[in-house]
Amino acid sequence: MDCYGQYQETKLNSSMYFDNCWMKLSPHLDNSSFRCNDTSFAYNETQAWFAGLAIALESFTGTILNFLVIVALLRNSELRKEYMTPGIISMAITDFLFSVAVLPVMSLLFLNGDMLVSHIGLFSFFCYGLWFCSAWNLLGISILRCIALFYPYETKQPEFRRKTKLMIAMAWIIPFLFLVPTLYRKYGRFGLECRTMIPRIIPIDSGSNPTSTEPEWVLGSIMFIPGVLTIVLNIVTYAQISKLQSRIILAMAKISEEKMRNLIAREKRIGLMVAIVSIAFFLVYFPTMVLRVMDENANITKRNATIFGYLINWSIGIIDPLVYIMCRKNYRNEIKSIFEAVFRCSNPSQICGDLHPRNNDNVGKKSGLNTISLKTISPKNSPKSSSELGK
Repeated sequence: MDCYGQYQETKLNSSMYFDNCWMKLSPHLDNSSFRCNDTSFAYNETQAWFAGLAIALESFTGTILNFLVIVALLRNSELRKEYMTPGIISMAITDFLFSVAVLPVMSLLFLNGDMLVSHIGLFSFFCYGLWFCSAWNLLGISILRCIALFYPYETKQPEFRRKTKLMIAMAWIIPFLFLVPTLYRKYGRFGLECRTMIPRIIPIDSGSNPTSTEPEWVLGSIMFIPGVLTIVLNIVTYAQISKLQSRIILAMAKISEEKMRNLIAREKRIGLMVAIVSIAFFLVYFPTMVLRVMDENANITKRNATIFGYLINWSIGIIDPLVYIMCRKNYRNEIKSIFEAVFRCSNPSQICGDLHPRNNDNVGKKSGLNTISLKTISPKNSPKSSSELGK
């Protein structure tokens, strides 16, 4: 059977749930081990066990870290009030679902040499959807930061909270809408790739006709649109923060220097956090993308490199929560308090702490930080002259 240069559906004898898989080979591969009817698992025992255990570790670590971030943000009343919180929680939920539902399946795939999910279409729809959701959530977070810096008074309005929730909802709905045609085989189809058993978007529709374009590459390219917009918005917000710094001197007479310094430092940390998460999201997929561009059969011809590429890809579920925790001291403090409360509850000699959501309004009022707003140094509210400072 000649399957060079195109996808062919091939009989699969080694799978528990699937009778067929899809294979695309390059005409440059003439070794008999790459023939179209060879559907044996591509990775040897050492490679499979290494990948399976490493992915299992990523799954466990990502699940714990993202769960802690979600609980910390929901538990603390002051953190819940921050304009960035809905976006961060949404991002953490995508990473949590990926870590708890997708990575275990991929780990078992390598350990068993077989895909153990019976409905590859729905599973692929879910996997690709979560990936797309992450990019659109990043765009939503960047938009929220722009609004907060250019129109800070808007963040105090009840309407802003509702618009934020709507934006987050759209960041979940739009990505899955893009994948509906593929789910129903109107623009390609979801299928199992021979040799690797990895779910792919196959460029063949329901009538067994090849699509005019590669759906996986087209949908992947669409992903770069929110990516580019996210980078542009981060640059714009950075420029705005730099511009606001020049107004701090004029605002010193109205607000203490320490409070202003804390405010601008907080916004810089948030900006750094968003920038790192945005850049990391696209960088982790770069090695695999380069491999596939250089050799469309790299998953067979460069197996070690492919495995490391997958591990880098799927590490994003660990990178994101680590960035949140490292960039925000109040996140770290809240997670520390969770561990302290759990320890008290698990130690019979200690009085059990409160694991329910905490109200830190009094703490915030004592520090005075919760009363500070970027509105203070926004263009509409910044003093324009020294005479105004004395008012």
